[in-house]
Amino acid sequence: MTAHARALGSCAALCVGSLAACARPAPRRADAPPASQPAALSAPGPLAARVLDLSRFRTPGAPPAPLGDATDDDRALARALAALGDGGGTIDVPPGEYELHRSVALRGSPRAPLRLRGSGPASVLRFRVPDAAIVVHDTSDVTVEHLAVTGAASRMIVVDAAARVRVVGCDVSGGTALAALHEAAGIWASGVRDLRIEDNRLTGNGNAEGHFGADILFSGSMHDHPTSLGVLVRGNACTSVTAAAGIYLANTVGAEVLGNLVTGARTAGEALGYGILVSRATPDATSSDNVVVGNVVAHTEGSGVYARASTRARVAGNVVFDVATRQSERWLVVAAIALDGGEGHTVTGNFVSGSGHAGIGFTSTGTTVVGNRVEGALGAGIALRAACTGSVVRDNVVTRSARGVATFAGASPADVEVRDNLDE
Repeated sequence: MTAHARALGSCAALCVGSLAACARPAPRRADAPPASQPAALSAPGPLAARVLDLSRFRTPGAPPAPLGDATDDDRALARALAALGDGGGTIDVPPGEYELHRSVALRGSPRAPLRLRGSGPASVLRFRVPDAAIVVHDTSDVTVEHLAVTGAASRMIVVDAAARVRVVGCDVSGGTALAALHEAAGIWASGVRDLRIEDNRLTGNGNAEGHFGADILFSGSMHDHPTSLGVLVRGNACTSVTAAAGIYLANTVGAEVLGNLVTGARTAGEALGYGILVSRATPDATSSDNVVVGNVVAHTEGSGVYARASTRARVAGNVVFDVATRQSERWLVVAAIALDGGEGHTVTGNFVSGSGHAGIGFTSTGTTVVGNRVEGALGAGIALRAACTGSVVRDNVVTRSARGVATFAGASPADVEVRDNLDE
């Protein structure tokens, strides 16, 4: 075994051993690979000086409201937002539970940013609404931070056609699909510019009845398939077991998915169950230059990392294990790391341990697969399928797998550079 292979194996073992420590993400992953730098995103403008305490807008002794009627906490939050007016500022949510039967719309602007700020998991916004709980739509410069956003809604936090939005340090649960809504999510976004989703903990989102759902979902089904730019998804723990994907990015360009923990995604029948999914939702949409680096993906029934009909995805330094345990390979590529179509991808320095199918599988052209380690794949360690013209597969290590580097129907070894790989 080469020195490079031994070093990669030691590093991978260290990463797997630290999985428990990842369950509550730190503000920054110190061990994240340095190869990728976060996008140069502009922060919201200086927050207005005005700070209001939400608890002061409550009515002492107000009786509970039946489901469907506005609660005293609904009225308190509406009064606090009205008091800020167009001047922006901060609404502080002190520790306690706030019962909400109405969606909350947050609006800011470059000159008047708006912040909804809690004190951590003890500041609980408990929603019971039919669709979205917190909505940031057609606006800009909004921050939602350090809150527990929970209860029952189809989508707990929605960011739609908005710019310069931050969702930071929140506990988000309860985004489950209703019969009338196909997509369910903890955090749902579409057509955004400059959105940071960082250091959140998401669980209990999705739907066990087969509706599509995710902890973090960028939708490609709204507003004529808008493209999202300047997206950063970093340091989140996505652990829902009723989600079809942990993190799903549709129609994003240049998004960065860095240092997240993703576990537990399940299939709907034989489909879905992805850890991290990057996709072009429709033929006329765009998904390109997205980066998936330094994540831990484990215990998913579908592919751990899956790029579909995307171009120039970069998948590097991830630890992916015990994945692809149920998803069917009947219609698509299934692997711990799967690249289905597209071109120009790079897959480097990843560690895969335990896959129900291939370790790394791809049908894309012009793809570079270099310096990865695959252990315990029930299929090939690295599987080349369909036309992989112009691709390079070298300096990879495959151990305890059904096969090493393998080509299948439609793939031509003459069109791919395969060399210096080690099959143990």
